[in-house]
Amino acid sequence: MNPSELLNKLYQCGINLLPRDNDFELAEIESKTKEVEDKAIEEICLLVRSFFIKSSRWSTTLPNDQIMAKIKENMEYDEEFAED
Repeated sequence: MNPSELLNKLYQCGINLLPRDNDFELAEIESKTKEVEDKAIEEICLLVRSFFIKSSRWSTTLPNDQIMAKIKENMEYDEEFAED
């Protein structure tokens, strides 16, 4: 099976690895604004070499103009969290 067929079959089974902008409605969560997403991406790009950055499940409880993430300093420049 080629990758396109596999992704489509998974989607039909309820496993969506290629989310679309309107998928948040199906998940019954509020979409974040484009501006806050762009700002979060910009900030994460500045931190990525020195910090571990992980999504937070609490982000969905915030208004659509706010995003929450877990950030931990990477003193040894390890590739993964020691806790993981």
